This record gives sequence, C-alpha cells and structure tokens, in this order.
Amino acid sequence: DAVILKVLGATSQRLLKIFMLEYLFLGAIVMLAAGALGAFASYTVIHFVMKQPWVFSLSPLIGVIAASFMLILALGFSGTRRVLGHKPSIYLRNF
Repeated sequence: DAVILKVLGATSQRLLKIFMLEYLFLGAIVMLAAGALGAFASYTVIHFVMKQPWVFSLSPLIGVIAASFMLILALGFSGTRRVLGHKPSIYLRNF
C-alpha cells in the first residue's frame, strides 16, 4: 500500500499518519479481543476446572490490554518502516 501511495504522491509524513491511524484501530480491536478472551478463559478455568469462585481483577486485564496494544503497534511499524525510508522504485522493480 505504501509503495502505491508514494507513487501517487504521498509524502512519508502523510503515510506515517495513515499507518498510525490504521495501527491504532487495529490495536484497539486486538486489545478488546485479548481482554475479552483473557477474561473468558480465566473464568472458564477458575469456575469449571478449579471449582473456585471467580473474581474479576482489573489490573491483569489492563496489563494484557496494554501489552497487546503495544505489540501490534510495534509489529505494524516495524513492517512499514523500511518502505517509508526508501524510494518506491526499489520495491516496484522487485515485482
């Protein structure tokens, strides 16, 4: 996507803003899914396997949400960092 947008005239600064917005939305979706699945998994294990009362704890949930959000941002930017620093002709010749 970045190569095509660069060919069409987008600047690296503009592409960085576009990717930041994209990864923020993706990170939000991942953090919600990770939090919901983690809470469901902990409830299932504690309630059905260990036969103990389940108590919701916010601090581990915040840790999982923050870790998943930072991970998706780091992976997303590491993948696009190479493209933002080079001219698009290098990548177009490889196709």
